[in-house]
Amino acid sequence: MEPWRDWSGLLPELLAEISIRIPSTEDFMAFRGVCSPWRAAASKDKFVNSCHAIPLLMLPEKRHGRSDEREFYSLSRRKIAMRLPLPEAKGEVNLLNPFSRSLIHLPNLTKFPVPECYRCTSVQKAVFSANPCHTPDFVLMVIHSLSLRLGFWRPGNSSWTAIALHTNDGFMDVNYCNGKFYAIDSEGKVCVWDESAPDLEVVHLLFRIDDAQLFVPFRYTYLVQSSEGELLLVSCWVADPYPNGIQEIANVKVIQLDVARHKWKRITSLGEDAVFFRNGAAFCIQGSTFPDLIKAQLRLSGIGEV
Repeated sequence: MEPWRDWSGLLPELLAEISIRIPSTEDFMAFRGVCSPWRAAASKDKFVNSCHAIPLLMLPEKRHGRSDEREFYSLSRRKIAMRLPLPEAKGEVNLLNPFSRSLIHLPNLTKFPVPECYRCTSVQKAVFSANPCHTPDFVLMVIHSLSLRLGFWRPGNSSWTAIALHTNDGFMDVNYCNGKFYAIDSEGKVCVWDESAPDLEVVHLLFRIDDAQLFVPFRYTYLVQSSEGELLLVSCWVADPYPNGIQEIANVKVIQLDVARHKWKRITSLGEDAVFFRNGAAFCIQGSTFPDLIKAQLRLSGIGEV
């Protein structure tokens, strides 16, 4: 019979190296829960910054059940990984870390500077310039749900700042890429917003994507950043009618945007990258970084599905 081993006595440096190689959030949390020395060695910040960390997806509130409870879906295990009570979910729009319970209060959305008829309490998209867990110096850019206008907020500001429009049509998506915010409107106009520029309330028009097929009803348009730092536009068409009441993707087109030379071109391959998207959000990851999750191909998640 082997002698009993005190696993809590492992070198902190060794535990730290092991912890940043754990591929899933739920396994990392279990690792930290073994004992106090393991918890101290497994840094949350290093795990969050690790390119191997597969995020959990927080699902929306269920129609039936506790309104303050949320489920978290594991992409690697393809099932619900955990349920957490969120008493902070009271209808207010704030920034909350569900695990650390850290809360950042945001200005009331009913005070968003838009006409009265567009007043609402929700946003269509929210993007950060930096991780608020790591630095207080960040910008939060949002697309207001009803008006589809861009607005931003910095820590310390008491209100939202609306950004002037180049068109009567609203914005379809916004993303942060290589130090700048890029947005696209329903006419295919690609705009840029630089947080260091003096005219903070203005977006600058770069160019227009002249392809009418990309900007029609029932097409969803997303801006994503590739693993190599390139800005991509992903446009997908939703089939109608919806089989079994579920929206399904019928056609996808990918455009590579050259924001430096104000050019664009259609591409048919993502290389080792993969794009995941659903209604209102999309992100791109490198397939070789997550070999157990994807196999270097364009993976599609149906609109309205996980």
